[in-house]
Amino acid sequence: MKKATFALCVFSMILLGGFPLRADDRSKVDFIMDLFDKVEWPAGSETANTIYVIGESSVVTALESSAAESTKSGKIVNIKKISVDEEFNGCRMLFIASNDLGALAKILKKVKGTSILTVSDVDGFARYGVMINILEPGNDSKLKVGLVINKMTVRDAGLKIDEGLMEKADKTFG
Repeated sequence: MKKATFALCVFSMILLGGFPLRADDRSKVDFIMDLFDKVEWPAGSETANTIYVIGESSVVTALESSAAESTKSGKIVNIKKISVDEEFNGCRMLFIASNDLGALAKILKKVKGTSILTVSDVDGFARYGVMINILEPGNDSKLKVGLVINKMTVRDAGLKIDEGLMEKADKTFG
């Protein structure tokens, strides 16, 4: 049994570029993709459903796969991997996979004053200014993922998050 589990892990690492896909990654990706329907961007900020990604994780690999599937279903979502130093032009949502606090400070400074939705699965990032922090679901979570929303940064960006989603969050502040 242990050999089979190890072989499956090695196979998924090779297949997914070094990051094994965890069961909760699928829930995180589904949640991220659904955010396009749960967030209202300000008038005049119409851009394509593009998610820029900074950093690497198994969630990023799963996002790329889901984006490819979304094209088949007619809901086109583009994924673009970028570095902290690149411009965020054309970005609607920014997924931060890097847990580097220095990079996070630089990212948040660059998105300030824009209507880019910031999302991360790094625990505690909502406290620093990321709008939506996706976590492992708690025992009392009303979603398949745990969720922390920083309402202050959402408001500052001129975004509106669906009230139903706000109510399901494990924690909100701001």
